Amino acid sequence: MGDLWWLSIGMGVVVIGLHTAARALTHHFAFWISSRRTFLLLELGGLGGRMGLVLGAVALVLLYVPVQEFAFVSTVIVLLLASMVAEVRFIVRKMDRGALGS
Repeated sequence: MGDLWWLSIGMGVVVIGLHTAARALTHHFAFWISSRRTFLLLELGGLGGRMGLVLGAVALVLLYVPVQEFAFVSTVIVLLLASMVAEVRFIVRKMDRGALGS
């Protein structure tokens, strides 16, 4: 694999790193909420915002950075799916433990 592939994979990791930072910030604020309904509304709203952030970042990278498109988009999709599965498992465990109030 050439340097362009590694640049593409690295840019995908950076985009998902931004997503992860935004997710941590969303969770930080959501866990302060006492009701499950408000918590879920904040989490789902944050998810929509983070998806917009990822879409915008992917568009900017594809427009302005000379990356190998397949490697970049594949990296973003695989890491995004893996992080979403981990996020849902984390939230479900918190809710099962009763850590979110009623």
